[in-house]
Amino acid sequence: MRKICTNRDFRGYSRIYGPNDVFNHRIRVRFAHGWGNHQGMKARIHITLKNGVLDPQGKATEHALSGLGFGGINDVRQGKYIELDLAESDPAKARASVEAMCAKLLANTVIENYEIDLDE
Repeated sequence: MRKICTNRDFRGYSRIYGPNDVFNHRIRVRFAHGWGNHQGMKARIHITLKNGVLDPQGKATEHALSGLGFGGINDVRQGKYIELDLAESDPAKARASVEAMCAKLLANTVIENYEIDLDE
């Protein structure tokens, strides 16, 4: 096997990498021209569990907070926060599109509620 490069692992040992070794490299992503300078909208989606649904992650957080000495907490409910950068400039079309995204993928509508905030 032909030596390509050497590198030290976390223990300080050298390892010789060959042509068949797989490397996990960080990938640089270049965005399209004008990214961030568009005339679209930003959608912020807050997804929370419905009131009758048990929230074990929230209970664990509540227990951990009380164990750390933070008192006065009656209940903890955890959820998700998603930001979307939309190309659409019409608020009605943007809201309809985000509603469809939430109904089909982003939120489990059987056990979760979601709120959409749109900013231009």
